[in-house]
Amino acid sequence: MANINETFAQALERFKKNKRQTCRRKIKLPKEIKKPIINPTLNAAEFSWDVISYLQNEKDGTSVKPKKNRQWVLTWLSPKGNLNVKAAEKKDLAVLKIISENSGIEKTSKNLNMPLLALNNIFKSAAQEHIIFMPESKIRRKGNFFNNGPFASNKYLIANTFVLQ
Repeated sequence: MANINETFAQALERFKKNKRQTCRRKIKLPKEIKKPIINPTLNAAEFSWDVISYLQNEKDGTSVKPKKNRQWVLTWLSPKGNLNVKAAEKKDLAVLKIISENSGIEKTSKNLNMPLLALNNIFKSAAQEHIIFMPESKIRRKGNFFNNGPFASNKYLIANTFVLQ
């Protein structure tokens, strides 16, 4: 929980410390992912100051006074080792909660009376950002066309959806 008495300088220092800790982590994924898992390098920290907006404005060269605003900040490494930072959105926190509580997408969809497709899309979005890792799709294209030439990669061989014609 964020310390409400924390000064902005203390919050900024804690944010920088979180980034350094995240950069030191190594991704150790199982060879086969059977259910959604949280990126093992993910660091979620609550702040009572809006550090992300302040740093973005500083980066853009605009001067802004720091403001109090409770937010969760996520820092994580992509599989290629790139550092990612963002202010967590409600959908990000929901995905992390569902996975950490082992609730399951289908059960959560029924409990929230939310369309399963909408919840799946939220999970896909988190997986595209590498906040979580999902099992690989079992839908595969057949034929030599996707095994050789310019389209020879899993990017074209494995499909997440298919269309009946």
